[in-house]
Amino acid sequence: MKKVQTFLIVFFAAAWMFVHLPGKNYSQVVKGGLSIEAIAEPDTICLGVSSQLNVILFGGIPPYTYLWTPSTFLSDSSIANPVTSPTTTIKYHISVTDSVGDNAADSVVVFVTTPPPFPGEIDGPDEVCVGSVTTYHIDPMTGATSYSWTVPEDASIVMGQNSSTIDVLWGNTSGIVSVIVGNDCGNSPPSTLEINVSELLPAPGAILGPETGCTGQESTFRILEVPDAVSYTWTIPNDAIWVSGQGTIEIIVIWGESSGDISVVANNVCGSSPPSYRTLTAGSLPGDAGEITGNDTVCMNHTGYLYSIPEIPDATAYIWSLPEGATIASGYGTAKITLDFSQTASSGNISVYGANDCGNGTPSSKPITVSSCAGINEPGFQANVTIYPNPTETTIHVIICGRETLLQLEIFDLTGSVRYSERLTAIPPDYMKKLDVSHFHEGLYIVKLSNEQHYFLTKFIVQR
Repeated sequence: MKKVQTFLIVFFAAAWMFVHLPGKNYSQVVKGGLSIEAIAEPDTICLGVSSQLNVILFGGIPPYTYLWTPSTFLSDSSIANPVTSPTTTIKYHISVTDSVGDNAADSVVVFVTTPPPFPGEIDGPDEVCVGSVTTYHIDPMTGATSYSWTVPEDASIVMGQNSSTIDVLWGNTSGIVSVIVGNDCGNSPPSTLEINVSELLPAPGAILGPETGCTGQESTFRILEVPDAVSYTWTIPNDAIWVSGQGTIEIIVIWGESSGDISVVANNVCGSSPPSYRTLTAGSLPGDAGEITGNDTVCMNHTGYLYSIPEIPDATAYIWSLPEGATIASGYGTAKITLDFSQTASSGNISVYGANDCGNGTPSSKPITVSSCAGINEPGFQANVTIYPNPTETTIHVIICGRETLLQLEIFDLTGSVRYSERLTAIPPDYMKKLDVSHFHEGLYIVKLSNEQHYFLTKFIVQR
């Protein structure tokens, strides 16, 4: 009796130990005197690799019959140790029956793993600055055992290699950040992100636009494009008003009453460049032109008529308009001019207005009557004389129309020195004499035509 009890104790202890072996992925079933253990070697495989199934018997009376289910992927479902090459993780069940009908069952799982799939998009900035440190990240992947990152040649990974997040210190070179995720079965396709590396921009070039800020008027200012700039920031004086263009290379503003600076910086992901400046003086339109003083009746073919107006506030130039045949002998662009009237001059208005960078002021005008004035400055002279062009640079043409057939032609400078002299004979009714004055200095010259009884005086200006 004691021997029987001792045998039973040993038997059940051995059975308990086999059923409770640690670290096994099986559930052992014992029926009668037969027990089994199902195993897979290895129990975790990569896709395309085989695993050897096996069953270990405890007790029972041979011969034994085996039935593995499901039979999918098995080399033979009726043997103790079939080979399987599953494409997905699968759980196999084994049932063993001995010769006296005792039956035992167990199961084992074969885990199938694959290389990691595409890791998804890389999260992080694609515009970076030289010398900056930026972070790039992908979502962690289940089953991944490695993360392999690459960056452009002169960039460096300062933290996080072989993890799902890295910090990159950037050099000067643009390029690709990429990551491959791996496990025991291989590597994923790479995920990539193209990075553009920028530097702080230089100051923009010169600001182009008017020299004066004209109060109450629209003014346009512009710069040339700065390579790699993404926007532009302009500043204007406090009392100027924006019209359009902030953020671009060209702006329109309405200028206030104060002088001041316009400035602009170019921007990119690295910040703002040094500024470019332009200082403008505030200005206004010229005032109204005052009354024109001078003769209201003049003679044809006469010179030296003086006309003037009071100084116009804020005017930098004076713009005169004249009757046909009148020319400005001196004072062009000023408040005081000297006029000559040709042989063909006609009556009309003299007008003038002030001008500056901001525009034109209101003009004033004076009507002028042009008369033939017979006998004045030409006593008994029997010809009409015209000189053109006047002013001139290199040549003058002396035209004599009338009954004078013999004349002495002389040209004097303002000191009274004779600069040219010629005796004209057999003058036809319509006569033109061309004279080279290119060697004359700039200034006023007197032309005298005379014979023994009569004379005629006029003047011309050499101006270059």
